[in-house]
Amino acid sequence: MDAYLKIFTCKLTVYTLVVILLIILSIWIFGSDNQLLLVAISIGTSVYASFLVGAFFQNLMKEDFSKEHFAIMQHKDAFNDSGIIKYYGNFKLATYDLKKSIQNSQKVTIYFTYGYSLLNSLSEEINSLLRKKDAEINVFMLSKKNPFIDNLSDLWKLKVKSKITESQEILDHKVSELKKRGELNGKLNKYQILKYPINYSFYICDDVIYFSPSKMYESKEWVPLVIKAQKTINKEGIYNKILGEFDLMRKSNGGIDKI
Repeated sequence: MDAYLKIFTCKLTVYTLVVILLIILSIWIFGSDNQLLLVAISIGTSVYASFLVGAFFQNLMKEDFSKEHFAIMQHKDAFNDSGIIKYYGNFKLATYDLKKSIQNSQKVTIYFTYGYSLLNSLSEEINSLLRKKDAEINVFMLSKKNPFIDNLSDLWKLKVKSKITESQEILDHKVSELKKRGELNGKLNKYQILKYPINYSFYICDDVIYFSPSKMYESKEWVPLVIKAQKTINKEGIYNKILGEFDLMRKSNGGIDKI
C-alpha cells in the first residue's frame, strides 16, 4: 500500500472512532430508549457512511492524479536534461534560427558532408561572424579521400567530390574578400574527415547545437529534421553527447586533419 493511502486510512480510522465514541456518549447521556436520539443516530450514520465512500473515492482519484503528475514530472526532468529547446520537422524550418544563432555567437563549429547549398544560404551570417574580433569558425567536411565518399555519390546520385571542392572555394573566397577590404577580424579553420562516415550534421553556436541526421534517401523531396538543444550539465544531454563523440574522432590518429 502506498504511503499516501496509508495516511488516508489512518485518518479515516480516527474519524470513525471519534464518531463511535460520540454515539456511545450520547446513548449514555440520553438513554438507549430515546426515539429521537435513535433517529438522529441513524441519519448521522448514513450521512457519515456516504461521506466515507465519497472521501475514499476522492482520495483514490487524488492518488491516481499524484502518480500521473509524478510521471509527467519525471518526463519533464528527462526532457530538460536532454537540453532540447526546439524541434523542426525539416531543415528549412530551422534555417532562420540557425542564422540568428550564428550572428549572435563568438565561436561556431560546422560539421557536414560538404554543405554547398547551406554555405551559400549562410553567406551573410558567416561574413558577419568573421568581422568580429576574436571570432572563430571551424568547418569540418568530408575529405575527397574518405573511403565512404563513392558510396555517398552513388546513393545521392551526386558528384560529392566536386561539391566538396566548391564548398572549400566558397570559404576561401570569403576569407580572401574580407582580407582585401580589411574586414577580417575572426578566424576560419577548415578540417577534412578522412576515415569516418557522415551519419549526421551539426552546428554548434557557442552553447547551442543544431543536430540533423543525414538522409538515407536520394530524393530532394525528403528533407531531414533538426533538433535544437542547449548545453546542460547532463553528460547524456544532446550537446555533450554529440560533442563527446566528436572529440573522440578528433583525438584519433588519422581521423580528422586540418586543411
